[in-house]
Amino acid sequence: MMNDYSFLIDGKKIYSEKTLVYYDLPLLFVCYDNENNKYLALCTDSDELSYILVMTSPERIIDMLDQKISMDCIFKESTHKWRVKSENSGDIVKIVNSFEDDELPEKGALFSLVDVSNKQYLK
Repeated sequence: MMNDYSFLIDGKKIYSEKTLVYYDLPLLFVCYDNENNKYLALCTDSDELSYILVMTSPERIIDMLDQKISMDCIFKESTHKWRVKSENSGDIVKIVNSFEDDELPEKGALFSLVDVSNKQYLK
């Protein structure tokens, strides 16, 4: 990832806002851009620093945190999707129409980490 921002997508700097799952590095996290659009990023390969990223809404993120929708739903239903590989020289970004099943959270899996800060996030 880059210095003061997480990704560079279509010329927009995408900043990390809230880490939801962390294990040696952020694995699932919410991002935003300068227009305050929200994104959800998922690390799919921590060795290669590969991610899938979708533009979403604060309401969809809250629904995921409240277990009203599954984690894979956000990634499948978004109309703006990217694959990102972070490298020292910059991000390699690909616009995609869909993700492979093995990139996504388990089908139907609900967000279940109990963290008070996650419950208060965006509310």
